[in-house]
Amino acid sequence: MMDERSPETPRRRYRWPWFLLAGVTLFFLASMMWLLFAVERVKRNKASTLELTNSHTSPEPAKR
Repeated sequence: MMDERSPETPRRRYRWPWFLLAGVTLFFLASMMWLLFAVERVKRNKASTLELTNSHTSPEPAKR
């Protein structure tokens, strides 16, 4: 009988873990890029809203 762990049988090298690692890495990179763009968009919206609410063209409250 041949033992499955005998030195004559080459050890099988799997490729799917490398594809899984590449997929997970790409997912994290894409998530970080999306997050950076989302934060930048929120900052832009906040700045434009601040300009609109603090403009000097708004009427002053009536004096009593």
